[in-house]
Amino acid sequence: MITYLHSKLSILSIVVIAYLYYYLQQQRYSLRKTNVLPSLNNTFYYTTTSHNVRNLDPNEKYITFFTHSGFQNQLIQIENGLLLAWYLNRTLLLPHALLGQSFGWSTYPKLYLQHTIRDTNNNICNHKRTRSLFQKNNKLKCPDKQRYTMASFDELFDLSWARQHIRIESREYSDIHWLEHQYHIKRNKSIPEQNNGSYVDGDILFFKDYTRYDWRLFDIPRKNRFLGKYKDSMDMTELRQREEKLIHFTSLFGTGKFSLKSTEDRQFFKTLRQSITCKHPAVLKITEKVIQSLGGPGNFIGVHLR
Repeated sequence: MITYLHSKLSILSIVVIAYLYYYLQQQRYSLRKTNVLPSLNNTFYYTTTSHNVRNLDPNEKYITFFTHSGFQNQLIQIENGLLLAWYLNRTLLLPHALLGQSFGWSTYPKLYLQHTIRDTNNNICNHKRTRSLFQKNNKLKCPDKQRYTMASFDELFDLSWARQHIRIESREYSDIHWLEHQYHIKRNKSIPEQNNGSYVDGDILFFKDYTRYDWRLFDIPRKNRFLGKYKDSMDMTELRQREEKLIHFTSLFGTGKFSLKSTEDRQFFKTLRQSITCKHPAVLKITEKVIQSLGGPGNFIGVHLR
């Protein structure tokens, strides 16, 4: 007997994601509590904690970005980030996954706040005074901690194949000051903070989008470029020549964000996407139960409709 599932998202996916969210909320394995009252900055809000600075290769270069939107869209961004890190020969500072109540794309300042307010060392929303100031100054409500949890993509997905070809480190905190401290990144204090546009600030090359689809990236320069929904193009070969220690994108969201002409590049991206499989034991366990309840492998069809 074949059971057909017709919905925007298959029942199996809904059950698995819901169970994973519940499981991680219960575990709270990534939370770090502190009783320090957070300090306030005129633009961004953060708490500072001491971190051990490692001995780093002074020639190492990095790339990072912010995730946003639903879980599947976050996975698309991770795939794009891995591909770009491989092509540029840079270490990917991998952001965390957001499970449960999410937030959509926005400009760099808004996404920065959305992420830093969820950093486990950030206590802005734990204190009435700082919570009130944060919400008033930024017109942004503090998130309900019972409705979301943060998790490492490494704990959710098998990235072993990717790690054979790409240097990957977990971005433990979204705070730009943590990045400066952890990776010996220097900024030019005389340069004013910009909300949008591409510019260099010391060791950082920022790409702060105006829209969700600002850039389409091309692996091989060409005259005729199909942009589709994207506003402009960017040559990956030019990015490869950049000397800044860190390239920080607002977002790497978008299917079709890369126009890959090279056979090697297309094959790498295809293999990369196929290699990223779920490995979290809680997800695998509940998935097996759902499959069995539907009659076992080969006895049902899941349909994802939009």
